Amino acid sequence: MINNILLVATNSTLNSVIQAYYIPFLVFADLMALTSGVFKNWSLINDTAQMGKRKEGFVNLAWIAGYCLVSNLLIAGVIAQVKSTQITI
Repeated sequence: MINNILLVATNSTLNSVIQAYYIPFLVFADLMALTSGVFKNWSLINDTAQMGKRKEGFVNLAWIAGYCLVSNLLIAGVIAQVKSTQITI
């Protein structure tokens, strides 16, 4: 997905802002979401209470990763739509 954003990019001001700020922010936000998901579900993933809930912890983590993916795709779609519009003054 990030490669698609980079391939569509041209030499406009909007594209330079996206490349300079959006992509590093996107990577940072995804890493923080996945890290917080691991920390929140660590007791389930590690199965500290021996209750057999390890699968539930991994499913919760998969949901978090899915939400990250869907949000990234929606934001990339909005960026592609904005780039495709021609605004003249």
